[in-house]
Amino acid sequence: MVKYIVIWIMYHERDVEKNKWFIDTCIETCRVYNMQMHLVTVEHFFKMHGKTQYMLPDAVVARMIHPAVSKLLEDEGVRVYNSYNVSNISNNKAGCMRYVHSLGVKHIPTLAISYTKKSGYVFEPVCSGGEAKVLRRLMEDVDIFDEYIIKSVSGHGGKEVMILSEYFKKYACSFKNFKSAPKPQEEAAANYYSDKYVVQPLIECDGRDLRVYVIGGHIIGAVIRKANGGFKSNFSLGGTVEPYTLNKEQESIVKKITDSIAIDYAGLDFLVCGEDDALIFNEMEDVVGARMLSACSDIDYIGCYIRHIKLTIQSTYNSYNSITPGIYNI
Repeated sequence: MVKYIVIWIMYHERDVEKNKWFIDTCIETCRVYNMQMHLVTVEHFFKMHGKTQYMLPDAVVARMIHPAVSKLLEDEGVRVYNSYNVSNISNNKAGCMRYVHSLGVKHIPTLAISYTKKSGYVFEPVCSGGEAKVLRRLMEDVDIFDEYIIKSVSGHGGKEVMILSEYFKKYACSFKNFKSAPKPQEEAAANYYSDKYVVQPLIECDGRDLRVYVIGGHIIGAVIRKANGGFKSNFSLGGTVEPYTLNKEQESIVKKITDSIAIDYAGLDFLVCGEDDALIFNEMEDVVGARMLSACSDIDYIGCYIRHIKLTIQSTYNSYNSITPGIYNI
């Protein structure tokens, strides 16, 4: 008797309805590859966890920003897509900057703001020596606050990004008496990390930024985004998008990241600057959507992702039927 591969696709309850198409398409695509996928919410998982009838799946497609749940599942022997290591790095913008900085990848100069009860708020430059001096001077120079932005480390979709001067005005604070905004977008992640915010210079690069979609360490597509009347180029906030082909130098920068960490499915975001289209790393999206890719290409990214999942599960459990290699020929 053939054992079916059983997979959970996991979301917070609040996010299920708006992601229904993605969920349904993943479930249907799994059927094509003789796998069973079931929607399980984070809330339901916590209700049933530890009960005697509790049955773990072969894998979980983690579509929630909740590092503690990913870690719990991995500790119980479940293969998680993306892994806890990837989600832990990518869902913390400060930690992600530290990571790419250690790889020698050029990135936006960043001031990481962390908080612990013991130390209070701590401000750490994540950049080269000269840039670090500039960021330290920023903390004393109110006249240039309009030239910087502040982002929560776990926010996404451009919803927790503000001009620094506007943030200080809204929350009646400064670097000397810093305050966190109430009700973070991803509360579980915000509570998990000691890092809370990043402050970065406002580098617009003609309003262009690049998203590179990666599955199983392979580039499957890329789009260029352009801001529409503001500094945020997010497609969901009204930016425009078109397909983009990376040159060899750009590919080598992406490869430096993908060779260092096992990405199942993520988006790598870069600013594109100058006449030579030089890349400056911005962030890595773990729970990445692909509406932009769908808007300007016919790439079957869900099919590609599900094939990657089956191939990697089968490499662990050799009892399953093999599938044809070359899953990235899309």
